[in-house]
Amino acid sequence: MSSAPLAAKLRGLPAVVTALCVAGCATKLPTNAPLREHVIEMDEEGNAIDPAHHPRLLSQKSYDDQINEMFDAMRDYHGAHGGPKKILIFVHGGMNEQKDVLDRAAKQWHDIECAGYYPVFIAWNSELVSSYGEHLLHVRQGRNVGAAGLWTSPLYLLADLGRAVFRAPVVWINQVAHDASRASADLSAFTHDDPVRRWVDNPEEAKTVLVTDALLKKYRKDPNHEIALSMGEVQRGNDWGRALGYVLTVPLKFGESWLIDAAGKAAWDNMSRRTLMLFEGPTATDLKSATTRATRNVLAHSTGALQHFLERLRSHLKGHGDYAVSLVGHSMGTMVLDEFVRRSPDVNYRNIVYMAAACTVRDFQRSIIPYLEDHHDCHFYNLCLHPINDLREANPQGLDLVPRGSLLVWIDDFLADPNTPLDRTMGRWDNIVEAAWVIPRRDPANPHTDIRKQISLKAFALNVRDDYDWNTHVPQKHTHFSWYYWDEDFWKPSPPEKRTNSIDAVHRKAAQMRASAAVGETEDPSDEGTRNQQGEGS
Repeated sequence: MSSAPLAAKLRGLPAVVTALCVAGCATKLPTNAPLREHVIEMDEEGNAIDPAHHPRLLSQKSYDDQINEMFDAMRDYHGAHGGPKKILIFVHGGMNEQKDVLDRAAKQWHDIECAGYYPVFIAWNSELVSSYGEHLLHVRQGRNVGAAGLWTSPLYLLADLGRAVFRAPVVWINQVAHDASRASADLSAFTHDDPVRRWVDNPEEAKTVLVTDALLKKYRKDPNHEIALSMGEVQRGNDWGRALGYVLTVPLKFGESWLIDAAGKAAWDNMSRRTLMLFEGPTATDLKSATTRATRNVLAHSTGALQHFLERLRSHLKGHGDYAVSLVGHSMGTMVLDEFVRRSPDVNYRNIVYMAAACTVRDFQRSIIPYLEDHHDCHFYNLCLHPINDLREANPQGLDLVPRGSLLVWIDDFLADPNTPLDRTMGRWDNIVEAAWVIPRRDPANPHTDIRKQISLKAFALNVRDDYDWNTHVPQKHTHFSWYYWDEDFWKPSPPEKRTNSIDAVHRKAAQMRASAAVGETEDPSDEGTRNQQGEGS
């Protein structure tokens, strides 16, 4: 799987590379993809791995040699293509096998280059079983204690099971409440032959519908200064089979939800730890060791492999002209990018794209908003499944044996412990819309606050089938964001004049709620008047 022969050919024949991209981007290059030139791979402790010889670890010198190879290939690519020097850095999400990540990179790098970007894939260990195993056997209070953790692993297993048993009533009550609300909305959709009612008639979605209505009106009224947002069309389909399947598997769903709450939460917490270890690195764990070598490592902290790559990238960008860097993250990859952006405020990113983001709204508020206030040429895109798809996703592999919902629904309902609504996942339409007040309003006296025009929110359409549509590239499930994320049209919302049955249903439902005084007011919340920012909440 060595990339040396191919790399030499590419650098020696820039004209051939250009011809391939211009004349035939559908042509696939040999499977021995130049992974060392396109992939930064790390293990669970932030150590660099050779992507061409997984899972071989790299020494610091070998890792720097790989980064040099990557930057050389990057210069050759941009020199051969001319025009803007564009880079796309992609970070995958959780519960991915590293070999699968490398396989996708090998399949996608050429298509991304043909789209005009030099791709860099950030591959990290987000494997589910590995993450729970590390929690059970090695990680104690944030430190990896190695074999010493084996002695207490039975106690940790008992604690996880005990948590599951004693929290089961709470989990079941919440599950019943959510299912009852969704079932009432489904019934309304059936009786009215209107599929969008599965969302707008859900009692739990009332606030989201009202705020979505207000934001859409603001965008239509002032598209040059307001948040751009769009919602896709909801197609009609026969959902009786889906409803019957749910009824038949209810016992399994309730029987497994408490186990998800137990093992799933522990795995999620440790996976979140790994997103930080990519930057902080393995030597942080040496604080537990009373040795001379450990002391030396701590005093000369070498940082994690991703932090080292970030520092090298910053130097490269400063020394080699203007670059247009786009950051794209899926699911937990957005947690990595939050930290990435926070640690590189001097880099001029052109686009930041979050797809089904597992990061919290609070992390977005603390990392991305300050960056946008200082970089007005950067645009932020938040891409979501249609809210109905987030709620109806059947797992695993469509078998519908566990509680329905995308991974983000599971995080909000089972895996995380949100203290406030800002601690819920940003990738769900409900969560970001209801918390849109964290995005500062335009203050004519302070141009740094004019960032709403830099932000786009997009909910994709809902198709009859929930399989991935390779013709339209419209994601229907949480995992569907792993393809065609390099297409800029994929990021962009529809223009403000574009109407869909989702948007029409939002306006109709919001008007009904205001007319019936269900929200305690009859005025249109999109008319700001003199209300202050905290009071309106949109």
